[in-house]
Amino acid sequence: MVGDRSQLAIFSPAAYALCTDGDETQRTTVEVYLDGAGHVSHVCEQLHIHRATLYYRLERMPPVVKDALDDGVQRSALHLCLKLIRLWEASGRF
Repeated sequence: MVGDRSQLAIFSPAAYALCTDGDETQRTTVEVYLDGAGHVSHVCEQLHIHRATLYYRLERMPPVVKDALDDGVQRSALHLCLKLIRLWEASGRF
């Protein structure tokens, strides 16, 4: 099933939450944070925000996302699923 959102909930409940319930700012913040391997100065530079703003945004994430960011395997699954969503969107299959 190409682009089936329901399958996301199995692989990464956090990605599913960001995709269905979150807003674009939350999703972009998490994606850039994961792309930058959590290096705050790099992430803030990419997002053009102050570090306090980054911490504020991360603190206000849904609990399932915060849990995923704290766990290595869930964090990796979240990152991969966010990239998969971007690919699906770019191809018009999502």
